[in-house]
Amino acid sequence: VLGWWLTLQLFGLAALPLTMRLLKNLPDRGWAFARPVGLLAVGYLLWLGATLGVVSNSWSSIVGLLLVVAALSVVAGWRELVALPAFLRERRRPLIAVEALFALAFLLWVVVRAYDPAISGTEKPMELLFTNGVLRSDQFPPIDPWLSGYPISYYYFGYVIAAMLTRFDGIDARFAFNLMLPTLFALTVTGAYSIGSALALGSLRRRVGQGLLAVGL
Repeated sequence: VLGWWLTLQLFGLAALPLTMRLLKNLPDRGWAFARPVGLLAVGYLLWLGATLGVVSNSWSSIVGLLLVVAALSVVAGWRELVALPAFLRERRRPLIAVEALFALAFLLWVVVRAYDPAISGTEKPMELLFTNGVLRSDQFPPIDPWLSGYPISYYYFGYVIAAMLTRFDGIDARFAFNLMLPTLFALTVTGAYSIGSALALGSLRRRVGQGLLAVGL
């Protein structure tokens, strides 16, 4: 759990300058969206590169592309990076609130899955199947677990991201599945909080309250 959380932080830090550049008009300058932007950016480059045959679907490719995203993020958001220490001092409490909310939401759903870790019901077995299919593919489209010798005939980008984190951390897909669900929950919670608090006027307490109301809704 700790390793997975640290990995999410790493992907978020890689994309933070870029996110702050793109979402500079939000009160937190997109701080809450750095993690999903990092996951999407690295995942997209991995998908594109493995589809075109430029890179392989491997741990070294993921690390290399993470460094590429970090470098491009620094170049695109250089001004934001230079101003980051002052921004952290100025907005310390709201940013701590976002990080605490992410950690609490993540751990809450980890506990929920710990009480019911079975990957059964609805589409869960199929999702684990496709995640393993992506993990066993050197190039994309990934292999179809249902039809040997053919590529998967389904939308699979979400499974690419799940498999990317699985391979980066070096854990089994069955454990990664039960960590990906808390990840999606925590990203949704902090995204809703960021937008909800940005729409509020007045004191910090009121902004926090409206952000939490958005989370509840």
